[in-house]
Amino acid sequence: MADIFVSYKRQDEEQKGRVTPIVQALEAEGFDVFYDVSVPPGSTWEQVIQSKIDQSKCVLVLWSEASVVSDWVKEEAE
Repeated sequence: MADIFVSYKRQDEEQKGRVTPIVQALEAEGFDVFYDVSVPPGSTWEQVIQSKIDQSKCVLVLWSEASVVSDWVKEEAE
């Protein structure tokens, strides 16, 4: 179980490198952080993400120009 589930728009990490430094800072403080997913066989992306969100103690949404228009990020935030 992760302490913190980080929701973000992949574009913010791929183009601007904004996510990794935040995750690393949280991990340096001793938090277990989940911020990416590989979907195991027999599961859907939605099932995996929902399970990780449900198991986390906190959801941290990284809002940006890209994430505010992302249906996936908005859904995770809800």
